[in-house]
Amino acid sequence: MPRLYRSVRAFLLVAVGLAGCGPQPSGVPIVRQDPSYNAEQVPDPLPPTRLGLWRDGSKVKPGDTVEDSLEVFPRPRNAAVFYDPPSVFSKEFRAKGWDNGREGFGVIATKGVVVLALRIEYDVPRDRPDDLVEQYEREHGQPDSRVEDGPSAYWFWDREPYRLAICRTSDADGRIVVVSAVGLGSAMDAIGLGKGTATADAALARTLLSEQGASADAP
Repeated sequence: MPRLYRSVRAFLLVAVGLAGCGPQPSGVPIVRQDPSYNAEQVPDPLPPTRLGLWRDGSKVKPGDTVEDSLEVFPRPRNAAVFYDPPSVFSKEFRAKGWDNGREGFGVIATKGVVVLALRIEYDVPRDRPDDLVEQYEREHGQPDSRVEDGPSAYWFWDREPYRLAICRTSDADGRIVVVSAVGLGSAMDAIGLGKGTATADAALARTLLSEQGASADAP
């Protein structure tokens, strides 16, 4: 069962401690964790950065206001909304975002300033992940690291103290899902979007697929 659930809010909750965006064994519960990421880990003020998530010629970057970010990614009509950050974030943080089953967007912020922004696109064309990677390569050069194994692939651009990440995975029906995220590297680590976590996640994906294949072939 893919770790990418049908809402950004669920993705953010599950990602904490469960490593990124690859498959997840069925029956794994969403477990609340004691807050371990607090506002003291956020630079004040946040330094400027070119890393950001593009949409229709505009960009959301760490340090933007929540209001400005939701002008770039406005909530579509009838989209569900959420306000709860992952439990790993302390009470100083707030989340805001939406999901309409085709796309979702959310931010985690403190003092009204974005420290992490995440976009999820469901059932995209097969060439969408490569097109997105090429777009960011034109702006930031080759990714600093890449992890690929089985149905999951990750690309990372690190510009201290920030990280831009793209993740490609697929659901149980083979439909491609893409996650794009940008934020403080420490905040990205908190939701499982780091190279080390991605490596473990890709290995888990391969193992699960192997087990499922063996089960399907069993008499």
